[in-house]
Amino acid sequence: MARLADCMQRSITILFLCTLVVLGLAVSPCEAQQESVKGELRLEGERISRLVLRLIDSSTKKGFDRPGETIELLPGQYEVLQSRLEGGYVSHYPDVLSFRSIEIEANEPAVLKVGAPLRQALQVQRQGRLLLLEYELVGVGGERYTSAGRDKPPRFTVYRGERQITSGKLEYG
Repeated sequence: MARLADCMQRSITILFLCTLVVLGLAVSPCEAQQESVKGELRLEGERISRLVLRLIDSSTKKGFDRPGETIELLPGQYEVLQSRLEGGYVSHYPDVLSFRSIEIEANEPAVLKVGAPLRQALQVQRQGRLLLLEYELVGVGGERYTSAGRDKPPRFTVYRGERQITSGKLEYG
């Protein structure tokens, strides 16, 4: 009798496993092990309130709110889509060539420079009697930030020696 019950238990287990395989719900031990293998992304920068990455092979987007110094990710090639900093500064990366992608490997941490401290960069060009000012707010990795709130544009003042010539606000765009 015990032998019959044992045989029925094995048959039910085999039937259940076959059903999972047919429905595509079963996970092989190799796949389960692959899911547990993670790589590490170290962030060099500060004041990041949100970071958005996209796994290139699967087009899966992953957002990280207030990431710490490291993020665990599945190995693969990632594209940085966006970073937001405290204070409302945003950078969208498809425009920045150096941030096209970053490779995450299981055994070697990858490093991404992004965020603060920010530096202000100003390029000045003369066109006749006019001065053209081009302002950029640049992060530690060379990424360009803009203010999400456009109500407070950057201001400037031009001096000749000690004398103030003019001042004003820079326009976005």
